[in-house]
Amino acid sequence: MKLKFIIYLFITAIVFSSCVFMHSNDNKSLGDGYYYVYDKPSSIIYSKENNKGRDGTLVIPSSTEVTVDYSSTVISYDTNQKYIIAKTKDNKQSIKYWLLEKSSYKIEIPLKPMDSIQFYKILSEKNINLILKK
Repeated sequence: MKLKFIIYLFITAIVFSSCVFMHSNDNKSLGDGYYYVYDKPSSIIYSKENNKGRDGTLVIPSSTEVTVDYSSTVISYDTNQKYIIAKTKDNKQSIKYWLLEKSSYKIEIPLKPMDSIQFYKILSEKNINLILKK
């Protein structure tokens, strides 16, 4: 009886510990090949491949803005068929805002971050009705 119990515990431990290593791709599609990547640091990528965001080019934060330790992370975003907006924070608590027009964005030209005044002014001028949640 004791041996059966030990074998049961051993098999149960193996089954539960193996679940720790399972990882499903939970990246969220933002349309037109853009994905929100939940993994830390969270970011927005573009993928030409139909790989559901498993691999791609970093868009937000822009690769020119990311420090070596990749401390910038997307803390809020919203999207529609035409735009993606995002808010990032780095390890110094510096906040940056981003606006990406899906149809005209070129990977070769990195996005430039904005301060909140410039960001909300452009949203108003272009009549973009997206809201950063959080």
